[in-house]
Amino acid sequence: MRANVHLILRERGKIVDRRESHNVVVDYGRVWLTRFISANLLGWPLDPRSILYMGLGIGGYEQTMQALIAAPPLNPAYVPGYDPNATTGFEYRDDCPIKPPITTLEMPVRLTGSSNPYWGALPTDEWLASMDPATPYNGIITHPTPYSTSYRAFFDGTAGHIVYPPFTMMPLSEAGLYLNSKTFPNTSNPYNNLVVAYVGFPPIVITPVHELEVSWHVRF
Repeated sequence: MRANVHLILRERGKIVDRRESHNVVVDYGRVWLTRFISANLLGWPLDPRSILYMGLGIGGYEQTMQALIAAPPLNPAYVPGYDPNATTGFEYRDDCPIKPPITTLEMPVRLTGSSNPYWGALPTDEWLASMDPATPYNGIITHPTPYSTSYRAFFDGTAGHIVYPPFTMMPLSEAGLYLNSKTFPNTSNPYNNLVVAYVGFPPIVITPVHELEVSWHVRF
């Protein structure tokens, strides 16, 4: 299957690592898409919501750096089991998104904020990167063809994105796309926002000397 999600890791402008994968549109995303484009809204109020946010995590079955995640400082900041399925933290599969059913990232990470455990997350913790170009993540949304949209976000470790004290490295292994809606972020569990699309990949490690570019091409 052709890759539509591309991650490029740079150090001082030089590419040092990269990943390519293909996403899955989860059930929430399928329901949203059918209602969004349908002439018959089936009782759903007209809603102009569209995809605007991107999130990153360290969960998923392709995560191979579990020992690093189980040790300080990542533990206790990011402890498995706080996703809606209460998993081990390494079970979500984009090739089989129903066992367990994927609705969120499995182990989302903050872009900026505290290092509190999930249950102690602060209102000021930032979990989602806006792809609005006016934001710190310099997001870009383009339409390369009439039947596709490309989303791009930049995460700058040198500016403290994702890796800020006490974190010195983050083995990213999953990502999600999110809607632009007043219901996001989820204020009751701000880390468990509902994803429209999900992707997993072998871990790519960002540190304070790295910059990460994530490009996500969605075809209709």
